[in-house]
Amino acid sequence: MLLVHKSSPIRWGRFREAGQIPLSRQKQVRHRGCVNARPMNAAHSQTDKLKVLIVIDSLLPGGAERSLLSILPGLAERQIEPKLVCLKRVPVNLENRAIELGYPPHYLLDGEVGGKWYFTLPYWIRRLRQCVREERPALVHSTLFQASLTSRLGLMGTRVPHLSSVVNMDYSPERNQDPNIKGGSYLSALKLGAILSLNRLTTGLVTRFHAVTPAIKAETTRHLGVPPEKISVVFRGRKRPKQIPEERRKAVRKSLGIAPETKVLLNVGRQEYQKGQLYLLRALAEEPLRDQDIKLLVAGRQGAISAELEEEIQRLNLGEKVHLLGHRDDIPELLAASDAFILPSLFEGAAGALLEAMSARVPMIVSALPELKGLVDERCALTVPTRSPKSIAIATARLLDDQALSATLTEEGLRIFNDNFLLEQIVAEMAMLYRETAKYQAP
Repeated sequence: MLLVHKSSPIRWGRFREAGQIPLSRQKQVRHRGCVNARPMNAAHSQTDKLKVLIVIDSLLPGGAERSLLSILPGLAERQIEPKLVCLKRVPVNLENRAIELGYPPHYLLDGEVGGKWYFTLPYWIRRLRQCVREERPALVHSTLFQASLTSRLGLMGTRVPHLSSVVNMDYSPERNQDPNIKGGSYLSALKLGAILSLNRLTTGLVTRFHAVTPAIKAETTRHLGVPPEKISVVFRGRKRPKQIPEERRKAVRKSLGIAPETKVLLNVGRQEYQKGQLYLLRALAEEPLRDQDIKLLVAGRQGAISAELEEEIQRLNLGEKVHLLGHRDDIPELLAASDAFILPSLFEGAAGALLEAMSARVPMIVSALPELKGLVDERCALTVPTRSPKSIAIATARLLDDQALSATLTEEGLRIFNDNFLLEQIVAEMAMLYRETAKYQAP
């Protein structure tokens, strides 16, 4: 039986209507043709307007969602006409931000899923097919698994090309260790295996894959059997940051009750097992940091480990040292008020927060994860083993005490950011990838 959220009927209608700018560096989109797809007529030149349906699970305030919204205005400047489609509406979301940008989301389900999401899958498929018939896009671009699966099955028989983004290490062994997954690690492994099998069975329905890091591309080939030449790597990007005045830095610190002489550590990420925030809290209780005048700010929406974080703060008597800020829209201001940025994640995707810290010239301490190679390395950050509070504490104390080291890391980080992650460069690469993929019919 189909389980859906009870809501008013969805009104189907046209979406609101939404130049090629020279690249600051001549970096080409990293791909070599298309596998299991047939060329169409060469109808999409750089000056033709290309309509793209961009399909995502929801507008939950996460990294994939923020990154997607950030590229929409730039795509329009390059004669790409993006139409934003979400499978479902969630209570905490970025809908207002999308509307401000001029891209109001169209929901296939105007509410949350009632019951298991896969019971709602046929409903999403029917709605997406209707949307495709109405809008007649040249391309569908999906992000996140549920949106990708809906698009794969919904586009069958339409001959509309499908670009599918892979934005996380979906099959990391760390996922099975999450104690918050219902059924424990054994059931988690079974679920992950079922999703992996379904993903493998349907990869042939995708015209082309987009990976946000080289490591994710390698994982997609290893676990899903997708040929490397069918996967393009285009990083996430961020705008060139504006300089935050010193007065604003002082105002932000004052609003949070932080004294001028206090050292501020910042972590940005939802409160989930993946983000490793428990180990960051425990680092504050380790000897190198225990008696220092520091404040830790954790900016990110509540999640599965929120209660556990609160309990750990109480157990370690860190109430005066830790602020759980929840969801924030002022990350640039928080970065300007910080002395160090710490990412203790157990596994990651593209870690957009790292790019923001890099661009803001905030020294970074980062988990030594294979998937972050190509984003950051020892030239621009101190790296630490996962699950090691002691290592985090030692690295943090070193960074706070050595101003020359901090300056070296931040300058190198800014150079890497400017060379690889400026938003206008990334948008140009995505626009190029859209046009290349649109030349092919779906398999």
